[in-house]
Amino acid sequence: MKLGYSMLLGEYIEAKVVEYGDCTQFQIVCPYCKEPVFKVIRDASQELHYLAHYNKSKAYIAECDLRLSGITNEHIRQADWFSRDQRIKFFLGALRSMFEEAQISSEDLRKNLSACKVSQKSKILKFMRELSHRHAKDIFKQNIDLAKESIDCWIEEYNEFAEVPLKTGFSIGVQKRIAMDFWEHILSANARDSFDYLYNHAYHNAINRISASQKARELKRWEYDLANYMIKLRQASLNQGYSMMDEMKEYPVVRDNGRKSLLHIMNAEITHEMIGLLTTLPYLEWLKKGSTDKKMEAANRL
Repeated sequence: MKLGYSMLLGEYIEAKVVEYGDCTQFQIVCPYCKEPVFKVIRDASQELHYLAHYNKSKAYIAECDLRLSGITNEHIRQADWFSRDQRIKFFLGALRSMFEEAQISSEDLRKNLSACKVSQKSKILKFMRELSHRHAKDIFKQNIDLAKESIDCWIEEYNEFAEVPLKTGFSIGVQKRIAMDFWEHILSANARDSFDYLYNHAYHNAINRISASQKARELKRWEYDLANYMIKLRQASLNQGYSMMDEMKEYPVVRDNGRKSLLHIMNAEITHEMIGLLTTLPYLEWLKKGSTDKKMEAANRL
């Protein structure tokens, strides 16, 4: 068969896009009988990709093939759209838990939550979050490739530190697609709380990243100043914050990609961190956890 169904993702999957290990990782089954299947490539010269049942009679397999021939592209599109919507809702509900579990230690978690709480209360950061939200919506509507390029950069870092690295092209593609879906949804009006939560974490991460860089190399003057401005902004009054933003706007920084203001660089770094946080979340592990929880709930109801 040329089409399988991922029990984990809730999506129809074409045989040609998956690799051998993907069938187990993504719980790919026959869309009709729901039995597990495995990847086969017949005739290496032409690379005929298909999915096969493990132990089924020819008659049984023929019935599955007949049933699958009746699945239309419109049915697949609607099913995948519904699954995408359900996935976003699941991850929005689990967002805080995913971030908290991602912390290296309880002390890191305490510091992170404390810093984010200060950021959430800051009036000047509230103003900055509003500007960032409007700017991100405008920029990424005009050029969606900017977000995709940023996601591509973060995938390498994800694989470097993940407990379960993404080994296949299909698994990497799924991670990138979920991150992109999540980013687009967070920019919508009804997800502002999640956007603000993500912004606060990214703000804190951007400061930490500069501090961590100092251990590996000598920082440039503007990097010191950027970190100091960001630390001071969290504690600043609204008027003090406006003054600091004006100063940063007039602070020129020359980098490989041209001359930018320190304010521009700060906003770009925060957005980059936001996309990075979404890209490096363990989506597949949480989908498996959610699937297990649902099975346990169903068993308890019996």
